Amino acid sequence: MPRWNDEARRQQAEIARQRKPWMKSTGPRTDAGKKRSAANAITTHGLYTDNGRRLLAALKMQKALLATLSASIPAQAGIQTPTITDIRMDPRFHGDAMQKRLKNHEKRT
Repeated sequence: MPRWNDEARRQQAEIARQRKPWMKSTGPRTDAGKKRSAANAITTHGLYTDNGRRLLAALKMQKALLATLSASIPAQAGIQTPTITDIRMDPRFHGDAMQKRLKNHEKRT
């Protein structure tokens, strides 16, 4: 691949402006193409990426913690069972501590 100097970049930009390739781009036209394109949000950018898998692992850990906390709190008047929002607000699940828990969880799975 050639290295681009400033003049070559300017020339290429001018060619692109004249051809206007963005005017010819229409995206997927068929239903199958639209479905395949919509799946990119999950497969390329979403839940099946490394970050998405970490998110799912974190959510599973939170769900398990919520179940443990719910089971350990006696059902008495005035004591509320914590919700996912309560756990999410817990500072133990923010920043480095959460990353460490995720790494430990990944090692176990």
